Amino acid sequence: FLSALPPNDRKNSSNTNTAVRQSHHLREETLMRLNFLRDIISGVPSAKEAEIVLLEWLLRIEASHHDGSDDDVLSTYLEEYLPRIETWTLWMAVTRPSPMKRHAHCFAFLDVMDDADAVGGGVSSIRASPEDVRDLKEGMDRYDFGASAAGKRLATAILKRMNAHLIFESVGPKGLSEEVLYGDVDGKGGVSAVEFILPSKQPAKGSEWDATWSDDELRDEWMNRIGNLALVSSSSSSRRRAKGKNAAVAGEGSSWEAKKKRYKKESWPMTSRLHEIDEWNWEQVKEQQRDILSMMDQVWSMNTTGADK
Repeated sequence: FLSALPPNDRKNSSNTNTAVRQSHHLREETLMRLNFLRDIISGVPSAKEAEIVLLEWLLRIEASHHDGSDDDVLSTYLEEYLPRIETWTLWMAVTRPSPMKRHAHCFAFLDVMDDADAVGGGVSSIRASPEDVRDLKEGMDRYDFGASAAGKRLATAILKRMNAHLIFESVGPKGLSEEVLYGDVDGKGGVSAVEFILPSKQPAKGSEWDATWSDDELRDEWMNRIGNLALVSSSSSSRRRAKGKNAAVAGEGSSWEAKKKRYKKESWPMTSRLHEIDEWNWEQVKEQQRDILSMMDQVWSMNTTGADK
């Protein structure tokens, strides 16, 4: 279906027509959403059912393209359905409802799509309720992402999506590079992943981390939160040293000053800006956590999109 949209041609500066720029914008945003869904569905067990809805969406959009449906139909699938599928998938991944509840929501979503297609109506009935938004944000705030492999994969997907959104907003009509769209921000074919900022290992007595995080209860409370995880590219020195080990434990033992120097070189903006912080303490983790929760409103338009519960 992306063949129906103009390719991302940043070298052709003559493409200044508003409609073309809007199509480029839609194409790039669609790719970001689909890549996020791919990462979530393939890496997080509690979101597996979203694959059923996404496959149905792909079949319908392909059929509408081959049938020669008008642009309004394509726009509805890309700009209405897909954002709601994305937010609904995130909700499942973070809140981890029971399998029975996930299946019920999945088929309810399909029913809504059937009804909307049949009557030519909108998709307002699958917008997130205030309770959905509250549960999702509370789940994001409490989730110990760093405590499990699935949690780290989920955090990686979320932070990649947020960072790509920031880059997308900053470059404007120039368009995103294919590397950013597909998550390879350094263009070297690697895979970005998260690492702990405050190391997950107990700090050595008398070390910088031991002095900054002397309260073990605070350390245990905040270490695995998404506010203490940074997205690092495949070219990061700690990733290279990991040599196949889990990226979230790469760089363990590095001082904050060493991490700051490395983060400054990162292409992911949320990671790069960390070098401006003098000391990585629990107050900074809390602030980073608040910033990430606030950014959810920008990336997923939490007040207007989602899935019906």
